[in-house]
Parts: sequence; structure tokens; C-alpha cells
Amino acid sequence: MLSFSSYFISMTLYVLILILLTEVARRSVLFGFAMNIGFIVLLFFSKNVEGWFRWAKDLSVLIPMLVVHAGRFSSLKNRQDSLGKFLTGPKVLGFLWVILALNIFEASLKDLMLGNTFNGLCGFVMIACIPMSLKRSWRFDRKDKHILVADLSLAWCLLYTTWNAAFVYAESPAYVASSLCILLVPEIYNAISIRRGGGNMWLHARIYTLMIHVSIRSFADVFTPYMDASAWFNPVVRDVWGLVNFILMAAYAVYWFLPRNKEERTGLVTA
Repeated sequence: MLSFSSYFISMTLYVLILILLTEVARRSVLFGFAMNIGFIVLLFFSKNVEGWFRWAKDLSVLIPMLVVHAGRFSSLKNRQDSLGKFLTGPKVLGFLWVILALNIFEASLKDLMLGNTFNGLCGFVMIACIPMSLKRSWRFDRKDKHILVADLSLAWCLLYTTWNAAFVYAESPAYVASSLCILLVPEIYNAISIRRGGGNMWLHARIYTLMIHVSIRSFADVFTPYMDASAWFNPVVRDVWGLVNFILMAAYAVYWFLPRNKEERTGLVTA
């Protein structure tokens, strides 16, 4: 079993690397695009991707990121032609909404297949609580390096974090420690967003850290030698964690679907 110092050093180093790459990608669309292309090339040379879920997971992250970068480039150049408006418009933003929902759906389906029932149901409820008002809640933020922004609530982001961590705990216990790293970085960006009162940077950090993580994990296992968390697994903890996530998400859904939140949820004015 690995020592505490091994986890602390390796996880801290990984978090710092993720923050560095995510921040450079925020400041430079070209750097983010180059990472995206490089990871796609590496994926098809990898011999470590096995099973439908892993292929679906990787491709559902890497391919849509090309769309994100196309939108960021169009926003950066302030293109007003038909293509530029399309790449930053509601159809592309709607596609990215679907990709976020699909990412959650894939994991929730896998949870149900693993018998992690309550956590799987939590994911389905979570999808229903993603803001659907594309004109109000989704955009490429011209004030912040043209990153993709979605006005997801702090509560939703925190619930996503604990739901996703519980999913990895059930599906791949060995990778829980490394997954906690990629989930921590978006929450750091979330805290920064709240402090400065600007657009929510959680989604930007989430999609870039996920892109980096799935690509590294698909090409080579550099995680388990330094932060193998297999020994952390306990079926009772898995079941209780999933149940708590479902209860919290159900409570949030009740709040989310109150009539007073209709405008925020759909963009329609409440009567």
C-alpha cells in the first residue's frame, strides 16, 4: 500500500500540472487546440483503450472539444459571417449542452450496470437540472479569453463533483485519487469565479482537465504506480455515497423546478 506522502506529493503535483495546462489553454486558444489535436493523434496509437465505455468516453470528450475550439476561434476573431455566427450560436451551444448531458448519461448507465443504482439515478436527475436557456446561460465569454461558459449553479457543480467521484470509486477504484485531482481543479476555478464576480469558469476547467486526464490515462498508466487507490474501496461506502448523492440531487431538483426558477431554467418568463 502506498504511503500518505506518496499520495500527497503525486496528487499535489498532478493538480499543479492540471492548473498550469488549463490556465495556459484559457489564455491561448491555439495552445488548447494544439493539445486537443495531439491527444486525438495519441489516442489512435494507444493500445490501452479497451471496451465500449472507454472508447465512448474518450471520443465524446476529444471530438466535441474541436467544436469548442472552433467556437473560441470564431469568438476571438469576432466573426460576423454565417459560419462565425453558427459556431458561437445556439445550435453549437445546444450541441455542447447535449455533450455535457451525454457525458453524465454514459457514466450513469455504467453505474446502473455496476449495481451502483442510486448514484446512477442521481446522474439522470442531474441532467434534468442543467440550464437549458442557451441564449442566457451558455456562451463564449468575450470578456474572459473567449472560454466556453455555462452559468451552472455552485450547488450543481458541487453535486456533479461528488457524483462523479462516487462513479469513479465504483467503476475504477484504482483511479479515484487521480480523478479527485481533476475534479478539484474546476472547483478551484469555481471559487475564483465567485470571488471575482465574473462568468463561471467551472465548465472551462472541467472540460480541459477531463480532456487531459482521459488522454493520459488512455495512452499510459502513470497514475496507479503513484496514487493507486484500490485499497480505499469499500462496497458499503459505495452504496451509502451513492444514496447520499441521490438524496441531495433530488432535493436540488425540487428547488430547481420551482415555478420561480422557470426563467433561469428555460429562458421563458414566468407568468
